[in-house]
Amino acid sequence: MTKLALIMATTAALALAGCDGMTGGGYAPSDAKMGAEFRHHARDVVAGLSPQCPYTATDEGLAAYDGVKERFASLQESISGRSLATDLAAVEADYEYYWSVNSVECAEPDGEGTAEQIAQEVANIDAQLGQLERIVGGI
Repeated sequence: MTKLALIMATTAALALAGCDGMTGGGYAPSDAKMGAEFRHHARDVVAGLSPQCPYTATDEGLAAYDGVKERFASLQESISGRSLATDLAAVEADYEYYWSVNSVECAEPDGEGTAEQIAQEVANIDAQLGQLERIVGGI
């Protein structure tokens, strides 16, 4: 397990453990298995849609992400009020926290092979969104 994955998994576990199950709301133990699978796939989607080192800065290149961004927005809407919303919030918070305490030196965007890199990244996000939609029960 990479250091990032370990940090994210630990943070998510701690966040979910703190959810208030005693008041009848929040994250129940029965949600944990589905939540773990959801978080696993959501990490790639969150990172792919908010990269620290984007492949492109051009409008045309960024437009390639529009379809997966729309699907992700639909997914977010579909899980509102469900335990999976807590899982997604944990993944997003982990990602934001990780990059608040770490840094990376990025290459200039729009270099050679950018179109291929974008296509590969969008295909990965698409595949991970498919897994999330399967977990959610379709959208």
